[in-house]
Amino acid sequence: MPDIESGLQSGGCSLVVSFVEKSIPVDWAKAWDEQFRKRGLLARLERAGISPETFWDTYGRFQASVANDSYPGKALLKILSLVAAGDCVVDVGAGDGAYSVPLARYVKSVIAIEPSSSQLNYLQKAVSQSGLNNIQIVPERWEEVGTSGLKPCDVVLASYSFQVPDIGEAINKMLTVTGKRLILVYYAGCDLVNLNRRLFNLQPQPDYRYLYNLLRQLGYEPGLEKVTRNFCVKLDNQLEMLGYNPGLTREQTNILKHELFKMGMVAKERDGYWLKRQQTDAIITVDVKKKDGCKENV
Repeated sequence: MPDIESGLQSGGCSLVVSFVEKSIPVDWAKAWDEQFRKRGLLARLERAGISPETFWDTYGRFQASVANDSYPGKALLKILSLVAAGDCVVDVGAGDGAYSVPLARYVKSVIAIEPSSSQLNYLQKAVSQSGLNNIQIVPERWEEVGTSGLKPCDVVLASYSFQVPDIGEAINKMLTVTGKRLILVYYAGCDLVNLNRRLFNLQPQPDYRYLYNLLRQLGYEPGLEKVTRNFCVKLDNQLEMLGYNPGLTREQTNILKHELFKMGMVAKERDGYWLKRQQTDAIITVDVKKKDGCKENV
């Protein structure tokens, strides 16, 4: 792959990247799709013969084991600053309602789109407990949702919900639906990703830079802000999740576990061992009414 880090170093609009002594423009949508077919969550689950619902059930247990979690934390505070009281917000891939419910307390209405049945259970429970009546739940995949029922919409939010067949079509659909602003939240750095790369040479799936540069190629000038969150999770639950994504073998899991203890990332409490974690999220924002005509990657 070309060095996509250079995509954020230039202020111009026509950057091309170097690749084996040649200069080629990067098609960021195509690059994302190609990488996800190799390293994306759904691809890894399919190779392992694991259904997405089995993964999401496990993920629910993982989330329940997280302590001192700052998620969404600073990211939510930033997003709340980007919406207005009269807005209609579409939350693509709403999950358990981490964004939908708090947003609904500030805006006019929220349309929460979530296709996973296990995540829907968490979402419906969160909505019911909130007592709010301005959240509409749509149990469909983003690529299958009709746009007519989403308009007029002011803001589209998508946080870690980019497991789609065609990222270009998905992003363009979000831009078509929203009247004011598109907000994307995605991975920008993770302690375990770096550790798995060092120990096992496991390459991570595409990060936020692909999305950022894709929007640039579509002619927008995205805003970018990063927030870091620290949290703890039960060690066994974390290791179980890593068996799904990135798909560590039992041997690799034992090697990683040994390294985590060696690095002092594990603490023993009365209820077992806890892993200290750190992750950085990128918040990408686009004012859809402002288009600068910059079609090339930067």
